[in-house]
Amino acid sequence: MTAPRQWSREIASSEHIDLQATAMAASFDGRFVVLGGRKYTALLSRRNSAFEVVAKVSRVRKWDVSKIAWGASTIAVAVNDKVDLMETTGDALHHLRATLSAHTRAVTDLTWTSDASVLATTSLDGFIYFWDGREKAPSPTMTFNASRATSQVRFDPRNDLKFATSHEGEIRTWDARRPNAPTAYITAHGAKILSLDWRDDDKMATSAQDCTLKIFDASRKPLETLTTGVAVWKARFTPFGFGLATVALPQMKRKENSLFLWRTKRLDYPVHCFYGHTDVILDFEWIKSGIGDYEMVSIHC
Repeated sequence: MTAPRQWSREIASSEHIDLQATAMAASFDGRFVVLGGRKYTALLSRRNSAFEVVAKVSRVRKWDVSKIAWGASTIAVAVNDKVDLMETTGDALHHLRATLSAHTRAVTDLTWTSDASVLATTSLDGFIYFWDGREKAPSPTMTFNASRATSQVRFDPRNDLKFATSHEGEIRTWDARRPNAPTAYITAHGAKILSLDWRDDDKMATSAQDCTLKIFDASRKPLETLTTGVAVWKARFTPFGFGLATVALPQMKRKENSLFLWRTKRLDYPVHCFYGHTDVILDFEWIKSGIGDYEMVSIHC
């Protein structure tokens, strides 16, 4: 087996311990990153190869921020069973614009359509809601009843009317034109799915607590399966080529805080190892850094 190539150091790093961030999202153009925690939501701008805080909104919360999704000029921040909407203008971060309050249990995931007009939210309450993010006082525009806890949601990158959700070890695909029931049920894993991603060639990637990572083709049959020593916490396709980046769940007495890059056509060994984090990696994003170029931004505890 060939050893994974390692990057000797990070390109740039910056500390923002005071923010106590637990979630992150990046703007589409890669110029800004937003961090969310119990005390603050902060906007960071790329300056001199590092990210500096340019705006900060104080909002003391009882719960940690679980998810953030950036859509055009609106940022969605999930906190317990609510989703706060905040606006950005340039390097300014405005205070709370609206709070989405339809869910009755903790929000587990949220994502925008490709044109950032519709926000989808999922929850432990088993409901999936669509929201028009352009409204000043949004209410759900569509409701889908999954009848069981939902952990992940992703839109089809080729068609915003189609989306996929995960429920324990099952994937369900939906069509918003037929909201009464899923269009397909896929038994993907033998344990809870932790991560779900959908690529523009109609392939899906999932990882679960059963310590497997799978890539599914358009017919939803597994093309590749990787059995890992620990569960993979996040698995996301790269926005270029045929790559997949992963982060493993932290294990007691193990100091493995690295990101791995894999070839989706061959999952037998990683092709790169991104290391340098000294604590548990919470999230990562690919951002544009030029024409055809991308960089990875990640945060840890």
